[in-house]
Amino acid sequence: MEATGLTSPVKNRFIKQPPEQADLVGSSILNLITAGIHSDPRSLYREYLQNTADSLYCNSRQSKRVEIMIDPVGREVSIRDFGNGWSATDAVTHLVPIGKSNKVRGVDSGFRGVGRLAGLTFANCVTFLTRNSPDSTVTRVSWNGLELRQRARSNDSPEQAIKQSTSVDSLSSDNYPGHFFEVRLTDVARHAAAALLNREAVGQYIAEIGPVPFGPSFPFRERVAAQLSQHPATNRALDVFIHGGDRILRPYKEGIVFSNGFCDPFVDLESFSVPSADNHDIAATGWIAHSSYVRAIPKSLGIRGIRAREGNIQIGGEAVFDHLFPEARFNRWCVGEVHVVDSRIVPDATRNYFEPGPHLRNLENHLRTIARSITRKCRSASSKRHRKMRYFADIQRWEEAFELAACGYLAVEDARKLVANTLEEMQQSQATNSIGIDQDTSVAEIKTDLQARLKAFEIPNNGSKYNGLDPSELRVYQTVCRTLAETLSSPRQAIDVIEAALAAR
Repeated sequence: MEATGLTSPVKNRFIKQPPEQADLVGSSILNLITAGIHSDPRSLYREYLQNTADSLYCNSRQSKRVEIMIDPVGREVSIRDFGNGWSATDAVTHLVPIGKSNKVRGVDSGFRGVGRLAGLTFANCVTFLTRNSPDSTVTRVSWNGLELRQRARSNDSPEQAIKQSTSVDSLSSDNYPGHFFEVRLTDVARHAAAALLNREAVGQYIAEIGPVPFGPSFPFRERVAAQLSQHPATNRALDVFIHGGDRILRPYKEGIVFSNGFCDPFVDLESFSVPSADNHDIAATGWIAHSSYVRAIPKSLGIRGIRAREGNIQIGGEAVFDHLFPEARFNRWCVGEVHVVDSRIVPDATRNYFEPGPHLRNLENHLRTIARSITRKCRSASSKRHRKMRYFADIQRWEEAFELAACGYLAVEDARKLVANTLEEMQQSQATNSIGIDQDTSVAEIKTDLQARLKAFEIPNNGSKYNGLDPSELRVYQTVCRTLAETLSSPRQAIDVIEAALAAR
């Protein structure tokens, strides 16, 4: 029988020998690395701080100080740390190859070996300077972004393109620390200058996404630090300074400050852990700072949303877990973090989310439960707030009813009836109060005082209100006043209309 399907000789005749190894990777891969991964220019700060943290925390005795210098006029950026640095041999070994990394998943944040080239997307030259001893010269490794992009568009192999686009030399050690590592971006692209060269904006971005410590005004900083210290990679922090200014701190304060100056303080901290899919360890640890859940938190604060972190570096933005909430808008009402510690939950190449897989699904399933709990809190707080607003509106209406009864425009029997109806309505409201508003001291005092005034109400002397009217006209006016009081939306409106009519008489 003649072979068919996959065993067909017709299929087999198209099988060829594999090409030479040099042809297996095209130069277009360089375009992806230098221009296709990062869309937000600021992400290069995240990449370099991530690499710095990985380097400095491999030895706990290294200084954690990082200095960032930004020159808007010269369109240059430099990021320098004071760690052990590299020898000339190590610098070439680590800084020239692409896609090679000796970092360890679950310990280090970076691992793909391309993050250090993030600057090539937004600058024409990226230079690395380093040394590991005061007695050695400074090694300089430079990447020419213009040359690399041109070579990538040609028929050069990736290896040829890299060799032609990089240079290695030594510099005098004058004016350089005894051991350090620095990345320097020169000729920053004009389209990226506004994002990369604005010192204040860069500081805010690093405070939000970077591995920097909590400030002293965050009431739960010690409790969160104690929780994260159980997983060392989640508790890494750098002392980052821009132009010698103040140390950059995370943007969490004592509460949520809204645009009108109102501060909704953080009242409680909820800590949680997410077990791994195999229940042998945990997948993530996290915290939520509970407030009164007044409304959506202003975006400018840089704290809203349950945020993702890996190696204490933020993954994605404030909306990273929106899809886990029954209503995404409620993720704008809350504050918290999820620190991923399971090495099998891997950030994607853009570090905007995680690579799909069973361990990510396990994490998402547990976080959905937390998101539903937050949603219930938001809805409950919103419902109570709306009912409280309606209750205060009722108190205002009762105050106006007392004012209308006491103003002398109504007939005696109408005034008495209005007072009696108001007292009855207040009693019914108290009997049906289901949210404990009457237990609020300030509300209770207002209501008690008003009830006492209504019970002690005395019929006013109407004579002075209707001077010059004979009895028949008086009855007409009082009838009109009663009708206005019964038909207008509030007693205050009735008083205003009556007074306007009498003034025009």
